[in-house]
Amino acid sequence: MRFHVLTIFPEFFQGPFEHGVIQRARETGAIEIRVHDLRDWTRDRHRTVDDRPFGGGEGMLLKPGPVFDAVESIWPEKGSGRKVVLLSAQGMDVAACLRPGGVLILTSTNRFSPRSGEYPLPFYGWLPNRLRYWLRRTLEGPDIMELGIDFHQFTYPGLSDGLKEAGFSRVYDIGHLLDPERLNHPTWWKIALLRAMRRSVAVRRVMLTFWPETELVAIK
Repeated sequence: MRFHVLTIFPEFFQGPFEHGVIQRARETGAIEIRVHDLRDWTRDRHRTVDDRPFGGGEGMLLKPGPVFDAVESIWPEKGSGRKVVLLSAQGMDVAACLRPGGVLILTSTNRFSPRSGEYPLPFYGWLPNRLRYWLRRTLEGPDIMELGIDFHQFTYPGLSDGLKEAGFSRVYDIGHLLDPERLNHPTWWKIALLRAMRRSVAVRRVMLTFWPETELVAIK
């Protein structure tokens, strides 16, 4: 399965696509991800991809020209088995874009992990939003806020319930995905922990609350 990601921040995706379930799927050849810079399809000196709304109003809108040129260049012939998904600030119904049996792989930071977030600061995700944003601006500069990284840190229960409400019939967390008998680097405590998570719902919830990151596979 091949994914083309069209963005004005191609460097932003180098991190999320090189860790967790997504990275393992890429290594096995199950999926292929290609990231494209939308500005490569602009025709002006400043490589402009957005403009003000027609008739006035707040905010900026993406210009349709670069988007259409990029899609037509990447997929000269769009077949029935290919889908183009345009994301917006209002969000979208991901489940509606998938056929029955379609798979969504979702990985994110875990808010209550002791090592959550983009900086190696203990309990970074536990800090109030205002303090986290101040740290980001101080460490990276004001432009980092435009990327939107770390604006929403998720939890396993919240993501799992949200995916089910969105129309996915089955949602698998890390306790389902990791086989205690087939670990790449097995240790006695890892095996014991995964076995306990499979036997007890309470143990699973507690461990997922503090897991380093959220990794979920949802099936429509």
